[in-house]
Amino acid sequence: MTKTAFSKAFGIQELVDIFASYLSPANLFVCVQVNRQWNRHFIPKLWHTIDDRLQSWDRILYTCHRHHDDFVANSSLSDDYPIDGKDQDWFRKIFSKYGQHIRKLNVGWLILVDAAASSGVCTNLQELEIDFQRSHGEAFYRTPGSKYLNIVQYAFDIIPDSPFQHPNSTTSLSEEKLQEGLIFTYLYWSLVISNHSLQRLYLTKIWTFQWPVKDGEFIYNVLSGMKGIKDVCVLNVLKLCHIRRIHEAAPTVDTVTVTNGGDWAERSGSTAVPTIKSISLIDSPGQYGAPTLFSLQDTLRILSLYPDLEHLSLPGIKKDSASTAPPSSQSTVPAVPVDEEQGSALKRLQVLDSSNLISLLRYIPNLKELKVDGLSDETIIALAASHKDLEVLEWMSDPRYINETYRPDEDALHRLLASCPNLRVFNGIQRFVKANDMIREPWVCSKIEKLRCRIVGIDRLTEHEQEIYDKVVAKDSDCLEDKLSNLRLEMTAEERDIVQKFNRSREQQRQVLERLASLKHLKHLDIGFENRDPWTWKCGARYVSSFDEKEYLQYGGPTPDTLELSLESGLGQLDALKELRMFGFESVDHRLQKKEIEWMAKSWPRLKLMYGLAEDTLYEVEPDRKKEELRGYMRTLRPDVEHDSLFRDD
Repeated sequence: MTKTAFSKAFGIQELVDIFASYLSPANLFVCVQVNRQWNRHFIPKLWHTIDDRLQSWDRILYTCHRHHDDFVANSSLSDDYPIDGKDQDWFRKIFSKYGQHIRKLNVGWLILVDAAASSGVCTNLQELEIDFQRSHGEAFYRTPGSKYLNIVQYAFDIIPDSPFQHPNSTTSLSEEKLQEGLIFTYLYWSLVISNHSLQRLYLTKIWTFQWPVKDGEFIYNVLSGMKGIKDVCVLNVLKLCHIRRIHEAAPTVDTVTVTNGGDWAERSGSTAVPTIKSISLIDSPGQYGAPTLFSLQDTLRILSLYPDLEHLSLPGIKKDSASTAPPSSQSTVPAVPVDEEQGSALKRLQVLDSSNLISLLRYIPNLKELKVDGLSDETIIALAASHKDLEVLEWMSDPRYINETYRPDEDALHRLLASCPNLRVFNGIQRFVKANDMIREPWVCSKIEKLRCRIVGIDRLTEHEQEIYDKVVAKDSDCLEDKLSNLRLEMTAEERDIVQKFNRSREQQRQVLERLASLKHLKHLDIGFENRDPWTWKCGARYVSSFDEKEYLQYGGPTPDTLELSLESGLGQLDALKELRMFGFESVDHRLQKKEIEWMAKSWPRLKLMYGLAEDTLYEVEPDRKKEELRGYMRTLRPDVEHDSLFRDD
């Protein structure tokens, strides 16, 4: 391509946009340094999204620093991280130069809010998220001075009647600090008000010296100036009872995140608001204790007021038999007719406390995605019976570890997997399925892509039985069946029982792996989880290792009734899982050898992550040398595969 043709190609903005869409922030940073033409074309792409949580943040802001604290001048950090002049003033200048290109701004740092607001050019945002719950560096932040107060006050038509209230009643800050907070508060809100093209506004916890908004009227006025706003969150100001006013101020809003509390039932009215598609209800930031639960009647009222609601997130539903009763005749709350179709639009539900979720199921027949913090067997069985079109069932978080000693005798998960043909995701490592249930009744969820549950109930040999078996049958026998036939008459009754148990176990595992192999769309398969108590260090027994004669804590071994994952037990059947990206088997009592590692490296070409061979991080645990050997071997065969653990020793 000639230089002229090359220049013409880069003059076509559509081509540049396509090319840039495939580049990471690091690659875009390289592009802007090639020459002036490339700089002119790629600077808008580099600055399109600023998110200070991303690792690429350092590169986006033209700095080699790796820690956010380094961004602030005069910080008391180690000399290993030199300050190179990129202080607060530098940030204000760089945002003044490039802020016009930013379309998505997601920040938790005061200095970045300051820089974006005081620049005066960061006015083309489509998405703005300010989350001080993850903020750093208050001690290093310096307010820009009272002169900026005059610069930003023009954005407020209500000056001198300030929309902010003095926070003296809620803070012990000095008056000087509070005045600095007022300046920052004006900067904060001027950034919001000056962006009329916002489609998403997400404001969570305010900073300690920030002045709170007096009431919701100010927010409604702000929203009314945003003609394309769709997604709104202003915590501690907007509550469930304010959704109707949000709709009146900004009819384009269809997604809201609001705080629980207030007399919402009395103040929400009785007229339906059909434009709202998503509501997330959360407790106030800083609130401790049990979450605020809703009665079934309150939940049905929400579904009635917002008939087109497709997504609902709420803390939970009270397990109260009286909750289904209509309001009394003296109640000021308009009665809500119990219509089993009023929740028919709801497709996605998130519930923190699901102890009474079963009472709601018949009102939401078209539910497709459910995210919970826990789920009873009774509710799982009800889901399997009434919501066969369920596509996603996820737990919000993993436990720190799973104590298999207290595992219940049964788990209803198998019923769900055998009943929901459209299930794409099951993410609940807390739950388990028994091997014999899998064999007895096949799963219908052939479309599933992510499966995280423990597989237990394998009739494995005990350690003592394995020793006897190994003595009876040499491991390197060329013809195992012939050798067993010749030795059968020479075996004791105990030895024959052990050999028969071994054969049953192998057949059982083969059939279980055959079931898994039929799930050909699997991309994420996790069948185990950490079973060792991380608090063992408090009172656990110690022992001296025979390998290095060092003292270690006794944590216990893997879960005994799990898959051995050997080729002899049928692992090779999983060759059908060509789409597999992640495989997890933590605490599974596997018998992996190098031949199985070679098979995995070859048979799963898309594999990128493994849980099960990572280095243990438990306190004073003896290093697993076999695991280390297998991990090293896998790295030689597939250096692209990462090894990690879901256990976090926090």
